[in-house]
Amino acid sequence: MRLFFPVLVIVFCINFTTAQEDSNNFKITGQVLDGLKKRGKIKLHFKDQDKILEAKVRNAKFVIEGYTSDEAQVWFEYQNVRSSPFYIEKSEIDLKVSKAKLHRKSKRDIKIWRVWDIKGSSTEALNDDYRKFYSRNYKNKRFGYLLFNYLSEKVNTYPKNRLYFDIIFELSEDHDYLSKKQFLSIIEKMDLSEIGPVELRQLSENINRNDY
Repeated sequence: MRLFFPVLVIVFCINFTTAQEDSNNFKITGQVLDGLKKRGKIKLHFKDQDKILEAKVRNAKFVIEGYTSDEAQVWFEYQNVRSSPFYIEKSEIDLKVSKAKLHRKSKRDIKIWRVWDIKGSSTEALNDDYRKFYSRNYKNKRFGYLLFNYLSEKVNTYPKNRLYFDIIFELSEDHDYLSKKQFLSIIEKMDLSEIGPVELRQLSENINRNDY
């Protein structure tokens, strides 16, 4: 009887840890829509991580399951061709993959896999909203002002979402639209607890590079 309580605690801890991991699992169900042979291996790459998941493509369909602690930007590699990036999270996601012409280089077309009709990723839905906002407004003379207000509102609503850190990080590399004061105003509203020290240090360097 003396061992009962310690064993119970151990079992509880194991079950609790497993439940936590299960709660962060994601499942991607995809279709490959293309004239090429619809079989082989498809790889899922995680941005800024040494993490690659693989799955077999059978009859133009595949399933990839894995674990993510928060929202993650990923891309596919299939038949030695990369896909456009997209966001996943702990959810069940359905999507389609097809070849898309990107641009001409060295007298030939560079192609990528286009990932589209993504369902089940609320982060990718937010990313699509940002792309639409950018497309509608980037030619506006007041775009910097509109962008600042847009991101401030989104970060207020989603302070922990990885998407908005990635957007701010990308914008910080150019300083074309936001001032240092505006960057800091938006960042102060973010929950950066899941962001690594290397990325935070690089963001700080980017923002301070043009101190105005």
